[in-house]
Amino acid sequence: MDVDEAFRYLGNFGRYQTLVFVVVSIMGTWFPAWQMMAMVFTTDEPFGYQCKSPGAPANGSLVSYSANFSETGSDNKTAVEECYVVNDEMVNNGSLVSNQTACTEWTYLMKYGETTAVSDLNLICGRDLLPKTAQSIFMAGVLVGSLLAGTLSDMFGRKTVLTAASLLEGIFGFGLAFVWTYTGFVGMWFFVGMFEQGLNIIQFVLIIETFSPEKRTFAGCINGVFWGIGVTLLTPIAYFFRNWRHMQIAISLPSLVVVPLLWWVSFESVRWLVSKDRVESAEKILHRIARLNKLEAPDKFLKKDDSSKPMFALTAQSHSTDDNKNDTSQNGDRNTNEVKIVTGERPLPPGRGFRLADLRDTPLTVRNTFVMLFSWMVSSMVYYGMSLNSSNLAGDKYLNFFLLGLVEIPGYVVSYFMLEWWGRRPSLSLAHFIAGVSGVLCACIPVTTAGGFDMTAVITTFALIGKLGVTISFGVDFVYGAEIFPTTIRNGAFGFCSFAARIGGILAPFVLYLKDVSPFIPLNIFGALSLIAAVIVLVLPETHKRALPETLTDGEELARSARPPSCPKCFYFRRRRMSDTEWEAAE
Repeated sequence: MDVDEAFRYLGNFGRYQTLVFVVVSIMGTWFPAWQMMAMVFTTDEPFGYQCKSPGAPANGSLVSYSANFSETGSDNKTAVEECYVVNDEMVNNGSLVSNQTACTEWTYLMKYGETTAVSDLNLICGRDLLPKTAQSIFMAGVLVGSLLAGTLSDMFGRKTVLTAASLLEGIFGFGLAFVWTYTGFVGMWFFVGMFEQGLNIIQFVLIIETFSPEKRTFAGCINGVFWGIGVTLLTPIAYFFRNWRHMQIAISLPSLVVVPLLWWVSFESVRWLVSKDRVESAEKILHRIARLNKLEAPDKFLKKDDSSKPMFALTAQSHSTDDNKNDTSQNGDRNTNEVKIVTGERPLPPGRGFRLADLRDTPLTVRNTFVMLFSWMVSSMVYYGMSLNSSNLAGDKYLNFFLLGLVEIPGYVVSYFMLEWWGRRPSLSLAHFIAGVSGVLCACIPVTTAGGFDMTAVITTFALIGKLGVTISFGVDFVYGAEIFPTTIRNGAFGFCSFAARIGGILAPFVLYLKDVSPFIPLNIFGALSLIAAVIVLVLPETHKRALPETLTDGEELARSARPPSCPKCFYFRRRRMSDTEWEAAE
């Protein structure tokens, strides 16, 4: 039997696999989610601040106040008064001269009594762009981590790199709490972001490789639910640890403590071992799973063909459904030991891999690639933008963040059923549309109406709907991106999509910085981009229950099958009335 058949025999969610799934999912989603979303509280701006005069008495006599220092939100102070001490001096001719001395020490008013990196490192008065820059540097670390994680795990194994990433994330996260300079802060934060992303990506790969094709979508969905739970759990941690340094220690120590548990409980990816011709090690793991699941194991799980190559399915065919297998059989038998990569109708010369020049005759594939890049970038930008903006919404910032995290849990569940029942293209377009409309409404609805009615609950409701929409779009992007590209460019194109998502995450903090110009700008930008994405993704072909394209020619044929969809309601009921065979023929 091959690897998929072995996991079917062992029971996809057997006792031992379920234990590993829970442990790896908690480690790989909760801890990274805490580090990622902690920036909402770590770099939150103070409610107000005031400048102390040089040589002020110990009780902190105050010279001037910032624009936001009172509960009334008065803004009748100028930037000079916030950042300088004004000393009036009488000169010889009797005139009064004002001298300005730059502030070196401030007193901060925090609405919830917390301490942030902004107040600790004095990131104000000409340095107010630095908190957003720090957030973008963290996201740059995430980008680097996404590029390195796959390569390192392919070289050294999933379990080894996963354990190392957890350990290093905990070390750098713990060390971050003891840094008192901005340079040291952003340097440490960059590495926290890098290892956070490495941990999150590798655990997802390990989870997906642990199940047969029939259960991978379900496992990926549940793994996303774990991420939503992790985001939600950060709220009570941040609420009880109001000092950002204490919170940073609290969210970093678990990454260190559970490393021995992870190493003892989890097992190396069987698929990776087989791909490295370490079949005996893979056999030991499969027999271990069978023993712990109390199943009778065969002498050999993995058979070898005549060429002494292990028979396993790591290519696109292993991820396909029975329909894909039928399609393969119709096209003739394929050599299991040789993968023929072709562009157009011509096979690539021996020894040469795919080149960008091979795309010259495939404009529709190029179009699909750019549309997916834009969709991923927008999903990431809006997701992180809405999360970081939670402290700027009307109402309690802790409650807002908790609700925005809580809504992600049903978001991943809904995305699963939408993908299975409705297809990829309409699901992605509708999700972007919901996020876009909600973002625009959030930006335009006043906190208080002319009649004095408080609109806080309405704003929060639309923010939750928007977060639900972007959570669904992010989940659909991952599935769509894995299915729409031909095998010849799938890994590279998927990597570019992930890269585009990180660019969106880097840009999100700077978009939020525009709230200093006008509080209406950031959410309107997020909403407009989501609405644009909702329209342009309609040019993509539907990939639900279709054979994965193997060559660029297959990709072009898939792209040509795209046509303007019917209204969502008509699409849904028309799909329900047709059998799978009739639907595929119609498509």
